[in-house]
Amino acid sequence: MKKQDNKDLVDEYAHKVKDLGKIEHIVFVKNLRNYFLHSDVPSLAITLNIVRDADGNDLETVDFSLGVDDDMLNWDGWHVNARSFLTKQMKQPNSKMNLQDLVRMHREDIDKLYHWLHREYMTVHKDAIGEANNLIIEHNRKMRDHAF
Repeated sequence: MKKQDNKDLVDEYAHKVKDLGKIEHIVFVKNLRNYFLHSDVPSLAITLNIVRDADGNDLETVDFSLGVDDDMLNWDGWHVNARSFLTKQMKQPNSKMNLQDLVRMHREDIDKLYHWLHREYMTVHKDAIGEANNLIIEHNRKMRDHAF
């Protein structure tokens, strides 16, 4: 967002971004990047599951998991919310974190923010967008009328 945009929209966006920063899994993903870069790459596991449905068809799923352990928890770069999330994950069976679930949750929250921002931006700038669309339509008409 640019400072010259609608001040109320800029302020509300900043507030929403700040609120995202309080969500444990959002902070964890951010800190996990830093953990990978500055500390270690934890164990990653890929599990292929094959089950047979009622019709006798094989259904395959692949799970990607991140191994979490005390070494990971003891890293001093975790934000308090990320550490809380990680501690909860360590209580899961085999101390593994399902990466698909983590990425899905992260993406859903980020998508909500950007869908909201798009709606608000389109509302705030609807007149300018309408004028720009009219110019495009006029330009396209002129190009069509003067085409060889």
